[in-house]
Amino acid sequence: MSSKQDRNDAIVSADPDGPPTPRSTTAVYNESNADVRVNLDAVGEDVIDLSVDEKKARAADEGKDAAPAYAYGWCTHRIHVLQRRVHGALQRNVTLIKRVFLAVLALCFAVYFVFAVMHDADDSLLIILLTAFGVAIAIFSLVKRHLGGPINEAICMPMEKLFARPWWKYIRWTIYAVIVSAVLVFLAVDVINDMRRLTSVCGMLLLIFLVFITSKNPSRVNWRPVIWGLGLQFLLGVTILRWTAGYTFFNFLGMQVKVFLDYADEGSKFVFGEDTYMKHPMAFKVFPIVIYFSAVISILYHWGMMQSVVCKIAWLMQFTMGTTAIESLNAATNIFIGMAESCVVLRPFIYRLTKSELHAVMTGGFATVAGSYIALLVEVGASPQHLLSAAIMSAPAALAMAKLSFPETEESHTRTEQDVYMEKTPARNVMEAASNGAIAAVKVVSSVAANLIAILGLIAFLDAAISYLGSRVGFPQLNFQVMVIWGSSDGVIASLCDLGARGHHNM
Repeated sequence: MSSKQDRNDAIVSADPDGPPTPRSTTAVYNESNADVRVNLDAVGEDVIDLSVDEKKARAADEGKDAAPAYAYGWCTHRIHVLQRRVHGALQRNVTLIKRVFLAVLALCFAVYFVFAVMHDADDSLLIILLTAFGVAIAIFSLVKRHLGGPINEAICMPMEKLFARPWWKYIRWTIYAVIVSAVLVFLAVDVINDMRRLTSVCGMLLLIFLVFITSKNPSRVNWRPVIWGLGLQFLLGVTILRWTAGYTFFNFLGMQVKVFLDYADEGSKFVFGEDTYMKHPMAFKVFPIVIYFSAVISILYHWGMMQSVVCKIAWLMQFTMGTTAIESLNAATNIFIGMAESCVVLRPFIYRLTKSELHAVMTGGFATVAGSYIALLVEVGASPQHLLSAAIMSAPAALAMAKLSFPETEESHTRTEQDVYMEKTPARNVMEAASNGAIAAVKVVSSVAANLIAILGLIAFLDAAISYLGSRVGFPQLNFQVMVIWGSSDGVIASLCDLGARGHHNM
């Protein structure tokens, strides 16, 4: 009320003797706003002072246990300046420093390599092979970097145009016919003294026919990977069984893979105990290998090495067999590792596979014996040469049969190098990459363990149920009769493979 009365009094003149003189409303409004602004400024300053005081008090409370701030002295200033200058110099000369480091490293390794070979050349075979492989990769990288463009324009592009000509397919089929004729001549000369050995050829042709008539889509079968797969099977068989150097090489390679995977036992001994881990070989021996191998593969993906391997296989398989990179890589890895470890290698691409590619991956896993299990079979009396030959020869043959039984009808997403290219893993260092790989393998291991428990339990239940039903009618050994029935069908397959009765019983 007082402010309203003051405002009304201010409208008239303040002279008591004269008549009331009206004042300008604008003047009165400005004076009133001026008073309001002054009051708001004062209130604002008070609020700011209060907030500052509150922040100081809160900081004092929170900083009771904090370390005191040290003065930025002359010594620390010089250290900071030196750090910035060193960091800047490293950033400006990072390429030069990398080259110098690699040159020094190569020189040190060359000196070590010479001394190792001079000391014991026989025991240094692995070092020699790895060095030769590394030198070949280095030379290829240098040639591709500096001469890749001219070579591509002078050789590769004209060859691609040549292969695209319509008449090239006739030349290709002529080459295939010559190769098949040479194989037939070789077989005729090789088995002329024992014609019974041709039985296996008839068995192979019968199996191809049976797979073809039961194919998912016989009209879409691409015979190129089938012919290439069977041809590689024959070539690998001759290399391993008839050539001592070939068998020695693959045997050496398989043993090195086994030795490398056996290092997972050190982790198993530490976690489960050295005296008890072999009492449960599946849980404490096989599954740790999957986890260990997954960590190694994750490190290789982190370094970008696996990406290079997949891209090169994609280019080679597209040029020869016409298969995609992932199913071809799976066929190659199944020679030395099992299905679970192979799935770890293919983990980044599993969800991009078509049904035909996934079928090829599963077929390859079931058709081969991992190198880590070959030693276990050798210990029970199996021939190491035959086991290794079967493992290597079955890889391309399994891929051929897979493409025959389930031909590709979808658009593949892993055919070319561009399709399978992927960036390095987001891990910041090697240890994080290894940890991520080991953790990812836990899902694989748990899935395998769960399926083994469920399936073996179901088989045991069916076995008991069949035996019970047989015992109700006076045939408690009916389960044994079922095994004989399966054995007789196995005997037919063994006879087609020319194993004979003795080989069948050994199987």
